[in-house]
Amino acid sequence: MSVVKFQTIVEDGSISIPTEFRNQIIGQIEVVVTINDNVNKSGEKDFLREMIENPMIDPDFVPFTREEIYDRT
Repeated sequence: MSVVKFQTIVEDGSISIPTEFRNQIIGQIEVVVTINDNVNKSGEKDFLREMIENPMIDPDFVPFTREEIYDRT
């Protein structure tokens, strides 16, 4: 069994197979669909939810000290 993974957009209930995989995908296949919950009703990506669930990690990040937060200068 071979596994081919790609992302596509469902249009009118149909899934389009990218051209680079079309000659590999023939005959009967098994389809597993992963639904992206980070897309709002208009089909746009919900960036706030995406950032909350997958925060960016910066190894050099240093949080502000209490003094820096409340410094009024």
